[in-house]
Amino acid sequence: MSFKLSSNFKKPLTLLMMGGPGVGKGTFSRLLSKDFGLPELSSGNELRRITQTGEGKFVEEIKKIKNSGKLVGDDLIFEIISKRLDHPEFEKGVILDGYPRTVNQIKQFLAVRSIDMSIKIELNENILIKKITGRRECEKCGRNYNLFSFKDNGYDMDPLLPKVEGKCDDCYGCLMQRSDDNEHIIKERLDVYNRLTLPMELYFKKINIPILKFEPKRGVKDYEKFREYVLQNISAI
Repeated sequence: MSFKLSSNFKKPLTLLMMGGPGVGKGTFSRLLSKDFGLPELSSGNELRRITQTGEGKFVEEIKKIKNSGKLVGDDLIFEIISKRLDHPEFEKGVILDGYPRTVNQIKQFLAVRSIDMSIKIELNENILIKKITGRRECEKCGRNYNLFSFKDNGYDMDPLLPKVEGKCDDCYGCLMQRSDDNEHIIKERLDVYNRLTLPMELYFKKINIPILKFEPKRGVKDYEKFREYVLQNISAI
């Protein structure tokens, strides 16, 4: 069911998905995009698309940065995302996943486009670490799956498995475990995320951008509850 939210707003509707690595914001973004009739724009998928297709002037620079193990700088990711948002498919709105992720990036983005709502997905960090180590990613299109399951203390999380073991449902690409999906690196990434998130939340409060927080204790089974929660709050904008 598509709610066609874009038709109810006079300006483009921009939603920002927030959440720690592996929390499920990519999956929830994709489902929300389908239901709300808003295209999704993932910074990670966009960088992957550029390097795989060889399109545009950023290809070699992105490859060099990724090979060095560094993060793409604020100015470069801003230029990449801004250029992508100029495409007609984003005229009515967008669900952003993975960008902006710092206060400086938010300020850069808000200079050219508004953010109507931030949606933060949260999970207990011990559960999150186990969930990330079970993650598998399609090497071609980037779609995520998960081998992890957990049922205790209010949590009822099923694995997110492909129809064919080891193969992506969308493109039949091979599913791989990312090299950085190990406990030591995950804890480092969570520490960085937590240090960046609080300033972001404080800044959003300062400039009156609403922040919704949701804990999907049942994983994707909580999606309908999540969708209704988001829909109710968007209606109040």
